[in-house]
Amino acid sequence: MMETQHETHNDEHGSTSDESWSAPATDLYESDTEFLFKTDVPGVSRENVSIDFDNGKLKLQATRTEDTHQYRRTLRLRRPINSEAISAELRDGVLEVHLPKRQESVGRTIPVQ
Repeated sequence: MMETQHETHNDEHGSTSDESWSAPATDLYESDTEFLFKTDVPGVSRENVSIDFDNGKLKLQATRTEDTHQYRRTLRLRRPINSEAISAELRDGVLEVHLPKRQESVGRTIPVQ
């Protein structure tokens, strides 16, 4: 259901190396109505957090101000998400992203009047 991706950087010589970043500790919870993505980003302020959601992929990038260390995480969700209702909150170094599931059509029997 969930896929995690890590990014690398190609330097000017074409070799691949990691920049000063890490994939933060992350928990993903699922209920009947939403996914809850929780991740530790200590030392990061709201202004230094970027969250994007496109085509079922959630991309997080956050930068600590004191040393410019970056946290990056990419998750692919294979369930339809209501992208208009996604919300995020940063509190005490923990980022929570609420990803409501998109309601799918449910089959039913239609009575004839």
